[in-house]
Amino acid sequence: LANTLLIYFIKRYKSVRTTCISIYMFIFLLIVGTHYYQFYGNNESILIYTLFTSSTLFFFLGPILYFYVRILLNQQKINLKKDWVHFIPLFICIICITPWIADSANEKIIFVRAVINNRLLLLANPDNILLIEPQILLLIIPVHILSYLIVCLYKIIKDDAVNPGIVHTNATVNTLIYLFLLFQCYVAITYSLGSFSLFYHINLSPTLVTNFPPENFDGTEYGVAALMILVLLTTILVYITDAKSINKNNISNNSA
Repeated sequence: LANTLLIYFIKRYKSVRTTCISIYMFIFLLIVGTHYYQFYGNNESILIYTLFTSSTLFFFLGPILYFYVRILLNQQKINLKKDWVHFIPLFICIICITPWIADSANEKIIFVRAVINNRLLLLANPDNILLIEPQILLLIIPVHILSYLIVCLYKIIKDDAVNPGIVHTNATVNTLIYLFLLFQCYVAITYSLGSFSLFYHINLSPTLVTNFPPENFDGTEYGVAALMILVLLTTILVYITDAKSINKNNISNNSA
């Protein structure tokens, strides 16, 4: 709801295109739905289509958001001849889930029934249904999305530093995008902490765990830690931007 309201306010500025941000929101909501259902849903027919869907779509979010921020700040349109490299992780992920896509309907139903009884199978890769270990994906996904979010956040902060005050015509839009990015970073950090915790308990914890209750797949208990990390991250980005601005001003004054 908060994201939808932010996009609505952004769209009020007719000079700002919202195609990329709308696509981002649609994919984000699709990820939330499929990710929730693969860990909590019990309908076999729906689970066949939601398993591993969110893992794939996560690699689509970062580039779309990056393109939007770039268009907003630099008026630089998407050039598929150069920008296709941003989608390499997405293509690799699709290739990695090819065995699951190619499986017969009966084999998928058998696996889905096993998953309903034990969600830990989603991280175990039985019968090599994926070309990559799910636990590796569990670590790569947060790093990938957070990297793009941090870059976008830095670009917005830097643009406000370069064009301060009322004279900056995009100041209000930048503020809205900044709020949007902060919320996305908070969600991504919370998800990341949950993923890292799950990875730890599966691989490094001395206690052998054979199954997890549903709440173990939910990272909401890390909300306070995620907020602290977000504040620290934002402070660092602002400090870097200020340091660069001070250095640039010193160089200009010395040249004068």
